[in-house]
Amino acid sequence: MCTTDEFRRWFDRYVDGFLGGAGDPDLRYHIELKRDHSFRVCEIAKQIGRGLGLLPDALFIVEIASLFHDIGRFYQYQRYRTFSDPDSEDHAKLGEEILKKQGIADRLDKEDRSVLLQAVRDHNMPRYPGDTVHRNISKKGALVTRIVRDADKIDIYEITCNLYDGKLQAITGLTPGNGISERVCREVLAGKTVMWKTLVTENDFKIMQLGWALDINFVPSLECIRKKGYLRRIRETLPSNPLVDEVYGIVEFSVCSRLKVHSSSDPR
Repeated sequence: MCTTDEFRRWFDRYVDGFLGGAGDPDLRYHIELKRDHSFRVCEIAKQIGRGLGLLPDALFIVEIASLFHDIGRFYQYQRYRTFSDPDSEDHAKLGEEILKKQGIADRLDKEDRSVLLQAVRDHNMPRYPGDTVHRNISKKGALVTRIVRDADKIDIYEITCNLYDGKLQAITGLTPGNGISERVCREVLAGKTVMWKTLVTENDFKIMQLGWALDINFVPSLECIRKKGYLRRIRETLPSNPLVDEVYGIVEFSVCSRLKVHSSSDPR
């Protein structure tokens, strides 16, 4: 079986194949952007896994799945010149197909191969059910997929929080300004997943990101979000109105409650 270093080398060779020459700086920029994101998500996922006390064999597949979670993005951008799934194709399903076609998943044993493909395929689902009975998802597959989903959100929090000074439109394509769609707020308050197609303004995107915290799976992930102050940083860029205050309050209460319960039950 391959080592993590061998999978990393394969990943680099694969990504290098998409880098345009000097005459295509746009392609090079976006390919490198996703390469860097993939490596960061991998490191975050490993931190979450260690925080959960995972053993080396589980950490191994966490590392591989998180590194490969966006493997479909490179072909997606080369072909369509966009990272928008609605305007191209589902990058997660594309990634699963690429791993099968390239044969890299075959270097894993049967169980880890299935886990890898599940994690890549399901990492971008609006809401991950993890139903091992009805969806043929193993417990290990559900665990790894949830870790990847948390790590992916955390890195996107970091990226976008650093773009709230007027550069967010470049990656969202949404209308800047103070407008907020009531529907987006109501969906978060109802515990629903906000769909991209319902977003109108950049502030809607920020409200959606606040709602992501309700879909975080693990305490180590919540601890990272709290330590980095992502929710507070998002709130500080939003206008003050009762609906926004209610959304922020609900999300903060949920995060604090889960952390408090964990702390009170932790013998340390």
